[in-house]
Amino acid sequence: MSEERQGAVEPRGVEPPRWARRAVVIMVALLLALGAYALAAAFLPRWWGERIGALIGGSTPTGVLWGMLFGAVFTALPVFLLAFVLRPRWKVRVALVLLAVVVAVPNLLTLSVVLGGNDAARDGRDVWSREAPGFVTGTWVGAAVGALVSVLLILARWSAVRRRRQLGALRHDLEVSSESDRLHREEADRLRRVAGEREDAERRRDEPPDLAENR
Repeated sequence: MSEERQGAVEPRGVEPPRWARRAVVIMVALLLALGAYALAAAFLPRWWGERIGALIGGSTPTGVLWGMLFGAVFTALPVFLLAFVLRPRWKVRVALVLLAVVVAVPNLLTLSVVLGGNDAARDGRDVWSREAPGFVTGTWVGAAVGALVSVLLILARWSAVRRRRQLGALRHDLEVSSESDRLHREEADRLRRVAGEREDAERRRDEPPDLAENR
C-alpha cells in the first residue's frame, strides 16, 4: 500500500523564484518594445510626412494652422492627463500614462520626423519642405500654447479643490463650534437647575417646622 502511494506521488520540479520570473517578463517586454520601436522608426516618419504633406498641400498658412492645431491639442491633453498621475492606485497611474502617450502620438511622430536621423525621417523632412511649409513652426507654437493652457487649467482645478477643502474644513469647524456651544448651554442650564434645587432644599431645611407644614 505504501509503495503504491509513493508511486502515485510524482516529484515536482523546482520552480524559479518570483523575481526571476519577473525579470524574464521584463526582458521579453523590453525586447518586444525595442523591436516595435525599430519597425516604427523605419516606417512611421516617412508615412507621417506623406500624410501631413497631403493634408497641407504646399500652403504655408495652412501648414501653420494645422501645426498649431496639432501642437496645441496633442500637447494640452497629455499634460492635463499626467496631472492626475498622483492617484492612490498604481493601475490608474499606469492607465493614465499610457493614455497620455497615446494622445501625444501625433506630436511624437512629428518629433520623429524633425529629430530622426534615419532615411525615413529624412524622407519625411524632404516631403515637408515641399508640401508642408510652416507645419513644424506652427507645431512648436501650438505646443507651447497648449502646454500653457493645460497648466493654467490644472492650477485652476487645484485651486478649486483647495477652496472646496477649506470650505469643508470651515463648515466642519462651525458645526463643531455650534455643537460645543449647545453642550455648554445645556451644561449651564443643568448647573442652574441643580443650584436652584439645592437652594430650595436648603431653604426648606432652614424653615421652621410649622411654616413647612403650612406650605
